[in-house]
Amino acid sequence: RARISPDEFAGAAAVTHGDLPATAAGRVLCAPEHRLCLLRHWSLYEAMYHSTYVAAGLRVWTEGGERQLREMIAAMGVPLEEARQRYAFMRPTWRRRLGALMEGVAKDYGLDDLTYTGFFRVTGYRSLLSATDAALA
Repeated sequence: RARISPDEFAGAAAVTHGDLPATAAGRVLCAPEHRLCLLRHWSLYEAMYHSTYVAAGLRVWTEGGERQLREMIAAMGVPLEEARQRYAFMRPTWRRRLGALMEGVAKDYGLDDLTYTGFFRVTGYRSLLSATDAALA
């Protein structure tokens, strides 16, 4: 289970669960999400490499595409060593800034539509499951 920071879902809309108590139902949040495959379970590098959107846009199966991926990570300012760590173990400062960093360089690499609205189920103490991650797992 991935841990979330409160900053990650600032301004997210909560979906109600009728008469179920909050402890039984948890919460469903509607918030912006990046088109990165299983980011909360893999490293940033793996999530970008295996994302269908990023992989097709950069053509990561070629040497030039993989080089572009490394260049994009460098352009974001994230050290490659940090990007190859599991997302849960990245420094919190990088995780908080990741969205803004990706949006800042995405258009330079032809990735104009990197963010979409996703749904997240939050139960217990800050545990999180993304609907997209569940579908892709």
